[in-house]
Amino acid sequence: MAKAQIQNWFEWKRQCALALCSPCTRHVLRQFAHARFRYYVAKYLHRTNLRNPAVISVEDRQAWHLFESHLELKTTRRGKAYKNWLLSRANEDEEGAIQALESGASLIVRDVVREFMRKEISPPRTMSLSRPLNDDFARPMTMADLLPGEIDPTSKVEMREYSELAGGHAGDAFDDMKRREKIAVFCRSMGISLAHHVVAEITGCRKSSLSNSYRDAITRIASHIQHKYVKEDSESVKTLTLMTVQIVKEKVVAWAKLEKSCARLFKVAE
Repeated sequence: MAKAQIQNWFEWKRQCALALCSPCTRHVLRQFAHARFRYYVAKYLHRTNLRNPAVISVEDRQAWHLFESHLELKTTRRGKAYKNWLLSRANEDEEGAIQALESGASLIVRDVVREFMRKEISPPRTMSLSRPLNDDFARPMTMADLLPGEIDPTSKVEMREYSELAGGHAGDAFDDMKRREKIAVFCRSMGISLAHHVVAEITGCRKSSLSNSYRDAITRIASHIQHKYVKEDSESVKTLTLMTVQIVKEKVVAWAKLEKSCARLFKVAE
């Protein structure tokens, strides 16, 4: 069996493309790529929003296509084409050649799967902009509703009422925020990248954790207001939420000016 398998690989080498190989070789190599692909999908599923590997449906033809495309487009660190590197690991008559060759091919499939999952699947805790912030709302608000935008014009009296309500909610929200959340909100307000090395040094967190902190803080504000004013019309709730978030951002900036650890962030913002 090993001899037949190694011959499949070297037939592919001679023909340059799997489509030009015999039906047997096409079947064997596609099955190999497909099996390894599914193995690595299951192994790295925890890095995504998914929990069931069966959701990622990739046929054997596609698995091989991704594998073969990677070989054609990528090179090793030494500049050697991956396909040449892979086939140089084994001699057609060498004992144990199939193990060496398939070991190298598996490493390549692993990189293919990582790239595929990075492009096609959301990372953990990623939330769609159209997804409701909470599922039990009669009129759910989405993250898209909280993106910066114009507040619907209302009368001066109504705006004063909104401002007073928003100020109260913002004070409570600010008091409930963790330091990491405050810094994340501050950075977003000042246009500082959460991936900046100074941000990482001050918080001890990576960009993904800070992004989650920012989203959690904003989501918590929206959730509280939606629950409290569930009987109000959606535009009024949205207006109040946007005003509350804006006041929270102002409070966070004021807090940062008094926080010694944030002094470096103002320099970054400049």
